[in-house]
Amino acid sequence: MKEKQYGKCHEGYEEMPVKRYRLFVFAIMLLSVGQFFSITLSTSSPSFDYSLLLQNDEFQLVPGKNITITLFVNQSGNSTGIVSLQGNWVENTPAGISSSIQPTTGVTPCRCTITFQSSILSNPGVYTYKISAQSERSNHSIDIHLTVTTDLTVQLFTDKAEYVKGQQIHLYGNATTFDDDIVDSGDVIISIANAKKNISLRTQIQNDSYEFFIPISYGDTEGVWTVQTRVIDTEGHVGVESKSITISTPPAIMRFAVDFYSPPNKAIYQRGDTFDISVYVTENLQSVRNATSFCTLPSLVTIPLVEYTPGNYKQNYNIPWDAPIGEWFCTVDSIKNISGIVKVGGSALSIIIEPAPLQVTILEPQTLQFSANSIISFKVEVRYLDNSLMKTGTVLLGTSQGNITLQNENNGMYTTNISVTTQDIGSQVFEINAQDLFENKGEIKKIFLITSESQSTIILIVIPLLAAGICGIIGFAFIGKMYKSRRVKTIQEEMIETKRLQEEAAKKYYKEGSISKEIYEALIYEHTQRYAHLQKEERKIKHK
Repeated sequence: MKEKQYGKCHEGYEEMPVKRYRLFVFAIMLLSVGQFFSITLSTSSPSFDYSLLLQNDEFQLVPGKNITITLFVNQSGNSTGIVSLQGNWVENTPAGISSSIQPTTGVTPCRCTITFQSSILSNPGVYTYKISAQSERSNHSIDIHLTVTTDLTVQLFTDKAEYVKGQQIHLYGNATTFDDDIVDSGDVIISIANAKKNISLRTQIQNDSYEFFIPISYGDTEGVWTVQTRVIDTEGHVGVESKSITISTPPAIMRFAVDFYSPPNKAIYQRGDTFDISVYVTENLQSVRNATSFCTLPSLVTIPLVEYTPGNYKQNYNIPWDAPIGEWFCTVDSIKNISGIVKVGGSALSIIIEPAPLQVTILEPQTLQFSANSIISFKVEVRYLDNSLMKTGTVLLGTSQGNITLQNENNGMYTTNISVTTQDIGSQVFEINAQDLFENKGEIKKIFLITSESQSTIILIVIPLLAAGICGIIGFAFIGKMYKSRRVKTIQEEMIETKRLQEEAAKKYYKEGSISKEIYEALIYEHTQRYAHLQKEERKIKHK
């Protein structure tokens, strides 16, 4: 019995340390979990907070200059946390000014920089830029007040405050420095803006002043126009001044109706394209013959229109390679003097002009394989879509070592020589980018095989060359496909607009009775001809 009791006691004795050990481990686990949650709560607890600090919140920015501002994100107390930053303009977004924040995320305490970059087209004024900061549990913000000011003081005058269509605006003025010295030379950018129109013109300061004459078309919009002049002197200093004028239609003038056949409103063209300008001029639904009609482009270039059929005046215009890109606001005026009585009419629309693609051809080298430690001679030809040569521009050869500028041979040819070493062994991609002075661009890629002198087996030569050839074909096909697709899309959009114009003409004739049968038939004929031409061009591009 004693032995059994001893045994049971012994067994109990043996079991006690195990139970205590288990309790001890369980306690440690609870303690660890508690510490983990306490750390988690401490890092994300409501006690974590921060503040935003600027040494100054008011800054001045001159057009064409940049400024950098430091923002401090300070933590409150001993807790730390992650803060994300973003910025946005409040109410008014200034034109010509871009902003950036670096970095946009940081662990407190930290600092970041806000950079404002401006172009010479930035407008004077006071703007507010709000920095918004966000953490897991709190949000804060701070405002930066930016005053865009200019170096020069500009005077702007017009000969009138109110004008009627058919007149011209005579604007003039000068510019002075902070020291009241007259600016004797520099560029002047003149901007005209109204509800539909926004154009820019350029002139120069001559004899300490500038002046410009701007005709007002009968197709222009009535109402308040904003005229602005921006002076940039030879040292890059900028000055801006603007004023408002009022445009109205002469009350006692006899009016023609002028309807555009083409181009369609908002049509998209590339530099180098030719588009038709065609209008129909009527009076009381009857064709107006022998009127003086002309189209004025945003650059104030005037294109005389020729009467092809009674009331139909048209002309073709080829877009120059250096034409301004963006939206063009075009107006048409038609004027006729009948027994001393002047009758006029006008209309307007806008089109979009895009840069032209350049055709880049590699004339040399003609082989795709070179040995290491040799020289590759490049000869590149750059042409416009009308096959004329780009004689002035920049051509860059992109290699694994960086960009190389090719030598302009002044005949549309660009050349350079590069050396390849044993470090270049393998397939090498060479990319050639061309750009003229007016932002027309083109590119081409070639894959070359660089081999060592011992690599003479057919497998080592033929297989990489085949791969390079296939890649080159795919690359050319891709570029060509992109261009074709883009051009086809533009044509299809113009076809849709032409169909709409046909339907509009039918509505005016059959439902509204606002045009005569003669005008209706002429409109339908013109739109049908244009649609057939677009279909033909679409098929031609698709089957190339």
